[in-house]
Amino acid sequence: MKSNDLFQHFVITQFNLRKFPSGVENKNEWIEWTRERIILFKTYCLPSFLNQTNKNFTWLIYFDKETPSEFHYLFEELNNVPFIKICFAEGFDNFKVKYLIDIKELSLNAHWIISTRCDNDDCLEKDAIATIQNYFTPKDGFLISLASGYTLNINDKTLSHYYYPMSPFISLIETNDNKKLKGIFYKEHTKWKGLKLKIYTEIFNKKRMSIFALQKPFWIQIIHGDNVSNSYKRGFPVVSPKNLSNFGISQTTKGQSIFNIPGYYNYVLWKRYFKSFIVRLICKR
Repeated sequence: MKSNDLFQHFVITQFNLRKFPSGVENKNEWIEWTRERIILFKTYCLPSFLNQTNKNFTWLIYFDKETPSEFHYLFEELNNVPFIKICFAEGFDNFKVKYLIDIKELSLNAHWIISTRCDNDDCLEKDAIATIQNYFTPKDGFLISLASGYTLNINDKTLSHYYYPMSPFISLIETNDNKKLKGIFYKEHTKWKGLKLKIYTEIFNKKRMSIFALQKPFWIQIIHGDNVSNSYKRGFPVVSPKNLSNFGISQTTKGQSIFNIPGYYNYVLWKRYFKSFIVRLICKR
């Protein structure tokens, strides 16, 4: 990664970190899960990072130390990408300590650190990294939320669009001093204080410790069979076909009928959607 006098930017992705002891009966399921996840990663996530307009960042991708040798070919492929660094951890609990140590070792000369999270089955719009860095604010604990995005149903190739201030696509700014870093995985993405978008705060810029990027969709959550918590019908259906080349994907989606809107009704999500829409119009973002 190129040096930056102000900050160093790290994107952190957990790939296949185990949450069970080595050798237990579901290890075969974990290996099969890894095989399937690699397909999603290479189809959607990796191309979107290669497509970024700003590559001045380091992407730390964490694999489990028990990852079988059949997957080592992927390590070789990823090591050829200048901004990717392959990392290993002994399961999820060790990762929560390890990634902070790695960030500190890789950012000795930077005054500020930006840590961003992204899952290995999701993807970013080409200007996502550039937007995060453009919103850099030298405040310890400041949050940047890419608050506008899509969900893509890979079964029927349709999109829905929604505003999600507490989305998983958030970044944390911290000073790089001798104190212990918290890092973006310090809390779940829905638990960070300051990610509830308030119209008054956004318009009058009062005591802001977060900012929301709303000007266009900056990410796609891929909806597939292994999703745990993601629901496809969020926000509004996208009625016109969309070319996904800005996300590094050679695919054009299918438009949905306007009559599908009632099937997306959710009071909380629509309230959030319209609140974000108002802020976008007034604040020009």
